[in-house]
Amino acid sequence: MKYLSIPMCAATLIILVGCGSGSQTASEVEDRTVEEVPVVMPVDKGVSLIFYKLDDFAKIYVGDSLVLDTSEKYGMNPDHDVLLNLDEILIDGRQLIIEAHNSGCTDCNSNKWEIIYEIFMNGESIDYVSEDSNGQPSELGLMIKIKHELDKL
Repeated sequence: MKYLSIPMCAATLIILVGCGSGSQTASEVEDRTVEEVPVVMPVDKGVSLIFYKLDDFAKIYVGDSLVLDTSEKYGMNPDHDVLLNLDEILIDGRQLIIEAHNSGCTDCNSNKWEIIYEIFMNGESIDYVSEDSNGQPSELGLMIKIKHELDKL
């Protein structure tokens, strides 16, 4: 038993010394710069949509009319949330169609896609969608088409 206590004391001492070696002072922690990420909020009145993830791009239709191709306005796979005020485009109807598209990627080893968005009415969430390729490479083009009947939500 007395032979076991010497290695246990040594192990305890090593743990105590190791835990204290990486500590930082409060001023060192305060000196770090934290990059603020802008928070995107829905509009207070009317219908709005926020894309949280858009890989690669979406086409938005009202009825049968294409009203927005996100690749033209926001580029491919934007690295920030995208807010759309849908009241500006819901002039001729209340049926909203979102198409998720996958485009080619020249510098990646797999071509995955993902779309996550939320639709709001007067600032309150009325629908949430999250679809992706399940981590698997995909073909190019239209991946999924989602219809939203806004009168029924």
